[in-house]
Amino acid sequence: MLHARPMTRATFISRPNRFIAVVDINGVKTDVHVANSGRLRELLMPGRTVYLDEAAAGSRRTHYTLSLVQMPSALVSIDSRLASSLAAEAFNTGAFPRFSAFQNLRREVTYSDIRLDLMLSGGDTSCYIETKCSTRVRDGVAMFPDAPDCQRPAPSARSDSRAQGRL
Repeated sequence: MLHARPMTRATFISRPNRFIAVVDINGVKTDVHVANSGRLRELLMPGRTVYLDEAAAGSRRTHYTLSLVQMPSALVSIDSRLASSLAAEAFNTGAFPRFSAFQNLRREVTYSDIRLDLMLSGGDTSCYIETKCSTRVRDGVAMFPDAPDCQRPAPSARSDSRAQGRL
């Protein structure tokens, strides 16, 4: 399991820029890295419980990465670097029965001129997968992207933007 090591519980205070958040760890205000440039407005709200991964000693200015946000009924991963690893782990443990016909998984594959997170293959069939962290929650439904798009209807109006699980 990807998060097998202990995490530090904290309380979210603010987000002064895209990659830094200020949290309270046992009464101490601490800057932490946010590995997600999305707005995250529905997730990162003052007072909300968050969970931090400790960074390798001396590897950077912040000592923690904000990885999980406690929503009313679930933990939400906001570390955009984890999405493909979580999906690969879930595939390898049989958590996606719909993909049971595929026996092989490759990561970071190129299709035409784009890089995709995963490729499943089996027999003469392949399935390419791009993974995303959910960065928007509305009425308990996780959605992507979190920014409005002037060219298309809002994410809540598009059926392809809704995750299958409720938060």
